[in-house]
Amino acid sequence: MSATEEQVLAVVLKTLGGIAPEADLSTVAADANLRRELDLDSIDFQNFLIGVSRELKVDVPERHAAKLTTLAGCVKYFSG
Repeated sequence: MSATEEQVLAVVLKTLGGIAPEADLSTVAADANLRRELDLDSIDFQNFLIGVSRELKVDVPERHAAKLTTLAGCVKYFSG
């Protein structure tokens, strides 16, 4: 059973908040590139992907990482 869009967004925001606690996540547009917007380096982004995939219990192949660079992309990927 897949998560709802609201559940996915909550997990994504919670995970990002743990990685970039100084960021105001309420200002991040759905289509903004998370790495640029939140100044995440490659390790931060990898930790973000690991955290979200663990929380949602979904394996994310490395080749799919490019689909998860925005809030909208994450919601679509994990709720679809």
